[in-house]
Formats: sequence, structure tokens, C-alpha cells
Amino acid sequence: MNLKLIITLSLIMLTMMACDRAAAPTATSQPSEPSPDSPAEESPSSPPPTPTPPRPEQTSPLPDPASSPIEPPSQSPDQVVAAAKEHLANELGIASGDVTAMAVEPVEWSDASLGCPEPGKAYAQVITPGYRIVFEAGQKEYELHTDQSGQAIVICEKELEKGPAAGVAYLSDELGIPTQEIEVLSVEMYEWPDTSLGCPEPGKSYAQVVTTGYRLILRAQDKQYEVHVDQEGQITVLCDVKR
Repeated sequence: MNLKLIITLSLIMLTMMACDRAAAPTATSQPSEPSPDSPAEESPSSPPPTPTPPRPEQTSPLPDPASSPIEPPSQSPDQVVAAAKEHLANELGIASGDVTAMAVEPVEWSDASLGCPEPGKAYAQVITPGYRIVFEAGQKEYELHTDQSGQAIVICEKELEKGPAAGVAYLSDELGIPTQEIEVLSVEMYEWPDTSLGCPEPGKSYAQVVTTGYRLILRAQDKQYEVHVDQEGQITVLCDVKR
């Protein structure tokens, strides 16, 4: 009887020990660290990676229009003359058929003023090829300066200096006509030995000093007049009249 009790108690103890072992927690395995070569997993809350923009291609810079002016294409002399003729006709308010080309001369102007600068105006300091053209309209001659394209056209009316202007005004008073009706054919600078300006009047005395002035050939009323005037326009003499 005692033997059965001992065996029974032994079985109970073995059973209890087995249950304790089954209830004991197993050791948790530590997560393995990712290897340096394996890609890291992205967190759902992390922003997506920014793509790297492609490198722009290397291109040569475009030329600056201000530093590289584009010259207008040149035209033939006949085309330039036609453009200047039309320009003059428009300025005078007449038909182009009433304008006649008298002379055409190729010229290289020293700057963009085409040889007729306006006071107070600046011009590009570049050699400008073009033409000097002389037209006749209404029994009067006009000198026009152009560039080689015919786009820049100037009616070149050069003002007379003080002395020549006084000679024209003197003849205007003598003939009783407007100065616009007097055509200046030539102006030459002279030095006379006295104040008679080379045209002494009988019985009149003159200061014996060298006098610088101008010899003018003028045309008015179908006649030519030779007028001498000093440099300041204070002394004027009508020397000769030719029909």
C-alpha cells in the first residue's frame, strides 16, 4: 500500500514539474541589424525622395544685339537714288517726276551723320558708306546724303557763315527780292590788300590793311553776280554782273 502511494505521489510531482516548464516564457529573439549593403526600409510617414534634375546641356551664349549691330543690306546705286528722289519729292510736296538727278557720287562718311550733323545730336562714330546725290527741282539744286541702303537720307543744307550770309543779304536788298530766290554758286576765301576788297570805287580812299573775306558768285533773275565781303560781313561790295 505504501508503495502505491509513493508511486502516485512521484507521478504527481513529475506532472507538476512538466507543467512548470511549459509555462515558463521563451527567450525573445533580438532583431537582427540590417547589413550595410541592404537597403533601408522606408517609413510610411517619410516624404518621397526628391529626384535629381538632369544637368543642363552646355550651349554657346547668344550674341548681344547691342554689341553686334546688324547692318542693313546695301542696295544698288539706282535704288538708292530712287529712294532719295522720293524723299526729296515728299519733303517739297511735289511729284517725284519733277525731281531730276544731276550727279551721284559714292562717299564714305566719317560717322552716322552722313556729313550733315545736327547741332546737339550724337551720332555713331563709325565709317558709313553711302552716296552724295545732287537733284534739281524747281530750278533749284538740292544735295542729299545717304547710306548705302537708302534707309538713312539727309537733305544737306549747310548754313552760310556770317560773311557769305551778309553777301547774300546785301544782294537781296540791292535787287529787292527774297534771299530764297538767290542761288549760291560758289564761295571762296580771299585776302585783299586793302578794305576795297578788290573792287575800289574811283575817288574813294581805303585803309591799307590786309582784309580777309569771301568772293561769292551768286545767281538771281537769270544773272550772275560777284560779291566780295569781309569775314565779319561788315563790308560788302558788288563787283560784277554777268548775264
